[in-house]
Amino acid sequence: MILTNELVFVHLPKTGGTFVRHILTKLDEARIKGTWLSYLPPKIRKRVSRDFIDYDIWSQTHRCCRQIPPSHRLKPILATLRNPYDRYVSAYEFGCWRINASLYTHRHEVKKIHPHFPDLTFTEFVHDLTQIVTPIRVSTTLGREMEIPFGWQTWQFVNFFFKEPTQVFPKLSPSYAHSKAYLADMYPIHFIRTHHLNQELYDFLIGLGYHPQNIDFILTTPKILPRGRRRNPDQNWKKYYTPELKRYVRQKEDFIFTIFPEFDV
Repeated sequence: MILTNELVFVHLPKTGGTFVRHILTKLDEARIKGTWLSYLPPKIRKRVSRDFIDYDIWSQTHRCCRQIPPSHRLKPILATLRNPYDRYVSAYEFGCWRINASLYTHRHEVKKIHPHFPDLTFTEFVHDLTQIVTPIRVSTTLGREMEIPFGWQTWQFVNFFFKEPTQVFPKLSPSYAHSKAYLADMYPIHFIRTHHLNQELYDFLIGLGYHPQNIDFILTTPKILPRGRRRNPDQNWKKYYTPELKRYVRQKEDFIFTIFPEFDV
């Protein structure tokens, strides 16, 4: 999460948030250029500056909307969103779950089904997130077990962007999505899409009053990836899916596909 004078950025993992963090940091550096803050080392500057707060310095990058400080809750909230099919592939290939299993999986539970963990196929990875990780996380949140008809990404989406996730999880249904009843339970968020990240971030900042001359560089800035990891150009997300697995993900993430139909491809 990043707090600025103009906005709050909430970073849902694996959606292009590193790019947004890079841009906002660069804009802040331009803002303080020539002031006493600009002469401080970045880590110290981020700790003393109250006009630009990046929770990454406390290893709290992925804070949710409920954790926005009261003094910033009236500011516009910005978040990035990615096609769910592509996001599963991104999480799988990024691979930090292989090193730190707690990030995506519950090691002991997964190893009961897949003794070869962490050498999981993509299909096994998706099923484990949906059938093991999500039920455990939701049951822990609710303090009780419940039938989980939705997937890992829907769980994260609700947890990040809704005011009372414990009240929303039992309500997730096609009618809840189609009727737009969810809007009353959700924070007012401006979503920009990963596949149009440069243009949509530029447009959002223009709408906040930024001068085009100061942010034109956004339109030509290349991808900024965590620790430089990237897929090969030929690793299109479509190559990872069988028709059966694609139908499975479409069913489990129906809530996201319904409210963002442009992802339903």
